[in-house]
Amino acid sequence: MEKFITLTEAAKILGIGEEEVMKLAEKGEFNAFRIGGNFLRFKLKDIEEYKKKISPPLKRKVGEKVNYTWKERIYDIFYYYDFYIIVILLIIILLIIIYKF
Repeated sequence: MEKFITLTEAAKILGIGEEEVMKLAEKGEFNAFRIGGNFLRFKLKDIEEYKKKISPPLKRKVGEKVNYTWKERIYDIFYYYDFYIIVILLIIILLIIIYKF
């Protein structure tokens, strides 16, 4: 007997939102089953096969360094620390305003 999983479990396995999983099921990317008319279920095997299809395994060895360009590093800094950068700039602007008057 094949194992069926819920919409939430399928979304976690694929790493996407539940609405996106429903859209993919409607497109026919993998089979979806309605149980009791209301509850959407998926075959675990189908979800795992789709995940392999969309994300091939890494070809690098464990511990191997990845070479990033300086543009990628700067982008990552702004992407991950954007909140802190904005807050620091706001604090600096407020300090300038306070000490100028």
